[in-house]
Amino acid sequence: MEYVIIWLISVIVSIIILYLVIKTAIDNSTMGKNIQAIKQILEQGNSRIDNKETQQNILNNDKHIVCPSCGDKIDESSLVCPRCSLIFTER
Repeated sequence: MEYVIIWLISVIVSIIILYLVIKTAIDNSTMGKNIQAIKQILEQGNSRIDNKETQQNILNNDKHIVCPSCGDKIDESSLVCPRCSLIFTER
């Protein structure tokens, strides 16, 4: 019985150590840094949408919209953003 408890504890400790090693490797990898950079760019892009120009266009009933991806001003009837190629699925 003691061997089973010791074995279970060693398995749990091994899994925790393995998890921490893999998490550290992913966080420090180039792909992990690229994903973080993309996340920051997307968050900044979303904040550009809330600017005063966009709000003014909505109030003026302007026939242009702002692309949620790149912030470019595009025609309301466009289905694809000419700058970033984002495809609009709904209006």
